[in-house]
Amino acid sequence: MRLSILILCIILPMASSCSSIGQQAQAPEVKEAFAPSRPALYRQDCLDAGANIIGDIGDGRIHRQDYLCPNNQPPLGTIIYSDGEAMPIEGEVCCGR
Repeated sequence: MRLSILILCIILPMASSCSSIGQQAQAPEVKEAFAPSRPALYRQDCLDAGANIIGDIGDGRIHRQDYLCPNNQPPLGTIIYSDGEAMPIEGEVCCGR
């Protein structure tokens, strides 16, 4: 058993430390970076309100609490999708003009 642990420690250099083998891993600390309290809006409701839909470029920036739209205001809401509607992978927010 000890030999197999030693071999794993040699073979898996990406492991954080061999001393943690057999110990329960701790969950990483989660910071309140995302804006879960932002209202949910359907795409059409956003457009009907005369607002713009802004898509995320893949860095998650639009989902952060401190994100500001191009008009320097927080988003009016996070876009949700109807059944059968195409959904972008990274998500979208509704921004006033």
